[in-house]
Amino acid sequence: MATNADKILRKMRRKKSNHPARDVWTVYKEYGFIEERGRGKGSHRLVRHTEYKHLFATLPNDGTAAIYVVKQLLKNINELERLTGGQA
Repeated sequence: MATNADKILRKMRRKKSNHPARDVWTVYKEYGFIEERGRGKGSHRLVRHTEYKHLFATLPNDGTAAIYVVKQLLKNINELERLTGGQA
């Protein structure tokens, strides 16, 4: 059964614009990313994968995520799936 994050990710793969920042964070959380405390102060936050530390991104705290934020998410999730053999 598909999770809410899976549904959001499918939408993002079809269309990269007009996604709420909270949806981007929902997908990252589902795929094992955490917010790094003490980093990303102000209007943005830094997220990093718990095991694959080279997978990270800066996210807006609220509002609509820019297209480059969604593209970075897709790149990170694709790389994570490649590293885990699709078991992410």
